Amino acid sequence: MFRTEEIFDALFDRAASGEGKVRLFGALAEAENRALLHEKLCGRPFSLLFMEFPLAGKAGFDLHIIHDGEAIRRDSTYGGDLYGGYGQLFSWFAAEENRGTDGLDVVYDLREGLYALPMVYLKSYGETPEICEGFFRHAGSEEAAVRFREKRKQLPAGWQPWYTGVHSGRRGKPLRIGSLLSDELKSRYAGDIRLFEADLGRTGFPVPLSQAMRDRLQALFRFPYPMDIQIDVTEDGRVSDMLGVSLTTGDIGRNALAASFSSGAAGNLMRLWELWEIADDRWKHLPAATFASSAILHSADGDMRRFILSSHLGYLKVRFRGADGSVFDAKAYIRLQAR
Repeated sequence: MFRTEEIFDALFDRAASGEGKVRLFGALAEAENRALLHEKLCGRPFSLLFMEFPLAGKAGFDLHIIHDGEAIRRDSTYGGDLYGGYGQLFSWFAAEENRGTDGLDVVYDLREGLYALPMVYLKSYGETPEICEGFFRHAGSEEAAVRFREKRKQLPAGWQPWYTGVHSGRRGKPLRIGSLLSDELKSRYAGDIRLFEADLGRTGFPVPLSQAMRDRLQALFRFPYPMDIQIDVTEDGRVSDMLGVSLTTGDIGRNALAASFSSGAAGNLMRLWELWEIADDRWKHLPAATFASSAILHSADGDMRRFILSSHLGYLKVRFRGADGSVFDAKAYIRLQAR
C-alpha cells in the first residue's frame, strides 16, 4: 500500500528537480521541511495538488490539497481535527448528495509560516443555496452564508461562481468568490472595457476605475485564455478593493509550454507583468517544473505499482489593489496529479 506522503514525494521531487528549484521553491525544497509538508497532508489521499508560486518576492509556494466529491464520499470517516479542525466539514460533505459540487480545496498559506492554519474552498459548478449554507456552517463561518447569498444575487449575468470560501485568519474575514466568465462575455469586455467596469461596479467593487486600470485589464482580456474574476467580501458586506484576475493556460505539454513562454502568449503575458514590476525572471523556470511520465513506484511496505505522474501549469493570476490600477502581485499555479 502506498502512503499519501510517498505519492507526494514522487510528484514533488520531479517538479523540484530542475535548475529553477531555488528560484521557485525556496526553503520549502529543503529536506528539513519535508516532514512538515507531510503533516499538511494528514495521511489522506488527494485528488490533485496545486502549488501556488509568487512570481516576485520571497520564493516558496502555497499548497492546495484538492479532494473531489466522489473521493470524499468514498471515505465517510473523518476525524474532527482533520486539516486543523475541518473534519466535520468533510463528514458533512460525504453525507450530502452535493449535486453541482466538485469537491473541497484545502489551502495552506505556507509563505505565512509552516504552522499557519488552512482555509477551505467549496468548488462548484452550479451550487444551490442549501449546499453553500451547509458548507459555511460546517466550515465554522455560518454568517458568511448570508454574505454569499446576497453577493451571489449581485453577480452579473455570465459570471458563474465556481469556488468560494472564507479566510477566517485574515483581517475582515474576507469571503472569497471566484467566477468564471463566459467566452462571449470575455470577448465583449476585450472590445469595450467599460462594459467590464460597469459589471464590476454591480458587484460592489469600488468604481470608477482609473484609465490605467482600464488599460491593464483590457490588455489581460485580449490574451487567448479563459478567465475568472475573484472578489473578496468583508464582514460588513462590502466588496474590498482587492481584485483577482486568473487566466487558464490549459494542460499543454512541457515542450508546448516552453514554446509559449519563449515566443507565444504566455511569454508575452510574463513580459507584460515584468513591465508592471510584479514578476521577475523566475517564470522562465516554470516549464522545468512540469512533466508527464509513467513510473513504477516502490512503497516502504514493499508494494510496486505503475503510476501516471503529471505536472502542468494551470493558471496565471494577477491581483489589483484599488481602482487606480495598482498591481499587488502575480502568481503561477502548477497542478500535480498521480493516477
